[in-house]
Amino acid sequence: MVEIDPPRSIRIDRTIEAARLLKEAGVDAVNVSDSATGRVRMGSMAVAFGIQQRLGLECVVHLTTRDRNLMALEAELLGAHALGLRNVLALTGDPPRIADRPAATAVWDVDAIGLIEIMRRLNNGEDAAGLSIGQSAGFTIACALDPTAADLERNGRGSSGSWPPERA
Repeated sequence: MVEIDPPRSIRIDRTIEAARLLKEAGVDAVNVSDSATGRVRMGSMAVAFGIQQRLGLECVVHLTTRDRNLMALEAELLGAHALGLRNVLALTGDPPRIADRPAATAVWDVDAIGLIEIMRRLNNGEDAAGLSIGQSAGFTIACALDPTAADLERNGRGSSGSWPPERA
């Protein structure tokens, strides 16, 4: 598995070509990042859909909670499922880069743990409010964990354990 960063433009062809070369080299799947390091890039869902549709290469979509409120996260997930994207890596996300977007703010209605709970509920056929979505979703849910963290209970929740994470 190899991670691919979406383009910082409206052109996806070079990204698709890179994925094609990876597939030919024997890669089983690609991770598609979601505006890594807080920089604006094409959406991970759009890139993953393009790769899966054009190449038949399995994708693991990174989904960060940084840029989306609870309703937007659920909407993204429902759309992803409808498009055949089933593998989701739940991430909190890096703060927006001040130099790139000085007016940008983060949302963080939930963190990665909250996103995992949203997907778990969708897999049980209900939204975050407990309302039926008609049938169960089929997401494969993934997350990141630092097994070397001093306190695994607070891993990913900022150095103080508070939410949102402390900003330097």
